[in-house]
Amino acid sequence: MTVDDLLPFEDRLGLVFSRDRGDSESSMTNVSANGRSLRPDGAFFLKGNRMGAKLEEKDSTYPISQPLRELGEKTAVWSPLYYGSLPYLLCIAIAGSQVQFCAVERGAPSTAVAIGAPYDMQRIGDRAGLAIATFNFYRLLKAASAYLPSSVLTVGCDLKHKVTRDGGSSYTRTLHFLSDSLAVRKTITPWPVYAERWGVEFSDIARAYSATSTASGLIHVSPNGGEPTLNGVKYLVQLAPIGLQRADIRVASEGQLRNAAHGILHGLSTLHQAELVHRDLRWPNLACNMESASRFYLLDLEMCARADGKPAMAHPPAHWGPHALVGGLYTAASDLHCMGLMLCQYANLATSDNARTFLAIVSAHAKDLRESAVELLQHPWISCAGAACTAAGALQGEV
Repeated sequence: MTVDDLLPFEDRLGLVFSRDRGDSESSMTNVSANGRSLRPDGAFFLKGNRMGAKLEEKDSTYPISQPLRELGEKTAVWSPLYYGSLPYLLCIAIAGSQVQFCAVERGAPSTAVAIGAPYDMQRIGDRAGLAIATFNFYRLLKAASAYLPSSVLTVGCDLKHKVTRDGGSSYTRTLHFLSDSLAVRKTITPWPVYAERWGVEFSDIARAYSATSTASGLIHVSPNGGEPTLNGVKYLVQLAPIGLQRADIRVASEGQLRNAAHGILHGLSTLHQAELVHRDLRWPNLACNMESASRFYLLDLEMCARADGKPAMAHPPAHWGPHALVGGLYTAASDLHCMGLMLCQYANLATSDNARTFLAIVSAHAKDLRESAVELLQHPWISCAGAACTAAGALQGEV
């Protein structure tokens, strides 16, 4: 970090070091669903919260092989969503006075490979060599940074968003992308403040995830566990699959717009059949698969509520617009209207008659919408294949 600070501002990596302090205020979560610790003892993050290197540190009672082994265990999954086209993740293993530079390679993420021999900080010659190695480590880190896209998902670090309400009360939403599986852990705390602000019930959220567990078009509870839980004032859920997020989604054609509508309708049809509504339809709450970037699915079921209810919130979300409610109630048609507002942001891409007709239907006031999500899936612009359809994202078992 000293080397980085000495460079001209435009040439710096913007390194930030985060150390696990083993307490509830740490920026890293404790354990995975299988009980394995996920927290490296420290991590270097580049501009944009992109992990560039990490370290494990033990005292002198441990051999250097112990932190080397743990570095691999805590990087058990490798994905371009986390690391872009990075060929390796640089690491440092420390055991007492022993320091070993190493790397976790893309093709074998569960193994940390040593780079050269370890250094002993108690030996003068090794300390001089360690200083030179530190400069070389920085040079490698700078070279590796070119392989990390600006929008890579932030693995190993909590992404927190604090919302302060009128009157001073606040809640914090936290996302943590796990390093041993392709899943994200979401927490909201304190839950009572969030629930009051948005008029939601924990039982409805849990039912939303349960009712849609095998459906496409929505994010799911992670296959290795992670159902919604409420522990005191802390809400927790672990979710998968992780796809391309809003920053990486480029809706640039009518076909992509149709794919987005198709995925949303699959998700909404399942929710609506369970007599639930999503209530938070916005582009930031949509993801798509990484391979083809063409199969979309809904995120963020923490705003779900029972259909045909009066919103129990002082200030409805601005993205609902003035025509979302039907007689003061939020209905299934309200969801479809909000979907229409989303899609119409790209109305210039709708060049076919079928596309324009579809957008005209879903952009109508909610009180005037007669078609259901199931019926809209059969609109000529969508032409869903029904039970055999694989056009929506988050297919059962997809990672």
